[in-house]
Amino acid sequence: GQEYLWPFSNPPVIGREEENSPAQYYGDAAWKTEYRNHLRERYGTRLMLYSGVHFNFSFSDAFFEQMYRDFCGNCSAEDVRRFCRACGKAGQADLTAFRDACYLNMSAWGTRYAWLVVYLFAASSVLDPSFFDDPETAAADERHLRYSSPRSSEIGYWNTFDPVLDYSDLKRYVDSIVRYVEDGSLMIPAELYYPVRVKPAGLYRMEALREEGISHIEFRTVDVNPYSPVGIFREDIQFLHLLMVYLMYREEKPFTPEEQLDALHDLKKAALYDDSTVLSNGISVRENARLVLADIEGFFRKGVFTSVERRYIREALTYQKRKLAPGCRYAEIVRREFGENYQEKGLELAKKHAETLR
Repeated sequence: GQEYLWPFSNPPVIGREEENSPAQYYGDAAWKTEYRNHLRERYGTRLMLYSGVHFNFSFSDAFFEQMYRDFCGNCSAEDVRRFCRACGKAGQADLTAFRDACYLNMSAWGTRYAWLVVYLFAASSVLDPSFFDDPETAAADERHLRYSSPRSSEIGYWNTFDPVLDYSDLKRYVDSIVRYVEDGSLMIPAELYYPVRVKPAGLYRMEALREEGISHIEFRTVDVNPYSPVGIFREDIQFLHLLMVYLMYREEKPFTPEEQLDALHDLKKAALYDDSTVLSNGISVRENARLVLADIEGFFRKGVFTSVERRYIREALTYQKRKLAPGCRYAEIVRREFGENYQEKGLELAKKHAETLR
């Protein structure tokens, strides 16, 4: 019969663990089946039924060339101390090293702010009790209603350990991932379930990262938005664009192991439905979001932009700030509209989207 794209990050009603078969690949891609069987044994198949949107972003070569000229063309000791992200690490100013250092700094800051993306984009507040081993108990104690984004919460797709990476430079960053493969914690680097990745062009290979450097940055915490036929709204993409620029200009500072663990824990807390949940800084996730959006707005207010660009910035930020009003988060709207008859309404929506995209 006709196939449809399920419009949520959470699966519909699902069968028992052993009834969920991993995808089968053949020929040169047969290793993917072996990899998925490994994931099945380590994590179980239910987690493999989550889905989401990965947002990949890169700045143009011209952008980095201009930044490089501005900050590394004639570096002084003060430049190195204040801003320059390549000279002190590469021995001399180098455009590739500068680009890699910028992206790595973005990745560190992006991980610190991954909770914000989860909070603003969470749209998975309905989770069928069949997802749990004991669906009747889960339904009775409302365990399935605790989350706005289960895939990013403590019941999401996470490694069996809390990873700590070395952000001091690209080589050390790659080495810190490879060590987890060498000690058996990971089968391959792609098994590292981290909210933000830096990636090379082409396949995600550590050798390519070492040799060719960073091509782009990837945010992995965006839920599928059921109200968009393509899973994400233009306004949210525009905000992610502004967030990338904001993160690019955040001053570099060490990303300590303790801070990394706090960032991951904050992300999981932001995935709870209750947005009065307190993050590691002692402030609620909702108030944290308000403060950060205000800071981003202040950052762009200082820039020199055309009237068209200013309207783009204003509209993108206004759209996000509206979500802070009671009942206006995607998660709250989804629960109101799909909290009952989740599978039936989800299938109806999937058919509507199919007609829209035809």
